[in-house]
Amino acid sequence: MASVLNEEQTRAFLLKAIDSALHKILFPEAPQISIPSVPASYNEGTSVNISCRASGTPDPDVQWIRNGTVKSSGKKTAFLMFSSINRADGGQYTCRANNSVGSAENHTALVVHCKYCLLITDIYERMTSM
Repeated sequence: MASVLNEEQTRAFLLKAIDSALHKILFPEAPQISIPSVPASYNEGTSVNISCRASGTPDPDVQWIRNGTVKSSGKKTAFLMFSSINRADGGQYTCRANNSVGSAENHTALVVHCKYCLLITDIYERMTSM
């Protein structure tokens, strides 16, 4: 059964909505970035999904950038995703958030370990130590 708001409840609801809208207009905020902790390195071939979230008013546009190229983007959140990461994907990535008030950046380094390099090194060391 749907409940009906009385006049006082309706007035309170509308005032709260107007106050929230006015706050966003009168008190804009520059973006602030939040990236959850990520592993220091990844093994080649694994899947990787790193989110970059930004708060701010108005809602910021968020981008993952590598070597000046936008890899992904979104409103308030962008995801850096690899279904099977390889060594060429390793390197410096920047999460950038922008809105009309300002911008923020956070830099993340992805280290990707070669799937077979450690095995080859181990075999070579064993063969040369005989």
